[in-house]
Amino acid sequence: MKLVIVRNCLTNNAASWFEMLNTTETVYSEFKRKFLEHWERTRQEEIRLKLSQGKFDPKGHLKMADYFIQMGQLSRLLELPIPTEELINLIANHYTPDIRSAIIVSKPRNCEAMVNLLK
Repeated sequence: MKLVIVRNCLTNNAASWFEMLNTTETVYSEFKRKFLEHWERTRQEEIRLKLSQGKFDPKGHLKMADYFIQMGQLSRLLELPIPTEELINLIANHYTPDIRSAIIVSKPRNCEAMVNLLK
């Protein structure tokens, strides 16, 4: 019964994934485990992609320091955390070349130093 309710609530990719599972003989607890495992892994991949390939939009609503803070908060959702220096280097690539150069020259060692530099 629970799986029927779940099937009726899912949409788009989640609904397609559910149908692909062939859940006719699956118990709810097994489905729940597979569901959480699959979608959490997908979310982790999305976060890593955003951290490695994101770009700061100077015309957007966030200031540079606020953007860095937002990306730092996003990184905390990762199961395997990124070391601070690596995180700073990743996010530095989100900024324009002149800002990125200033970050490289300044060599901020922690998030607080990075935020102060970007203010």
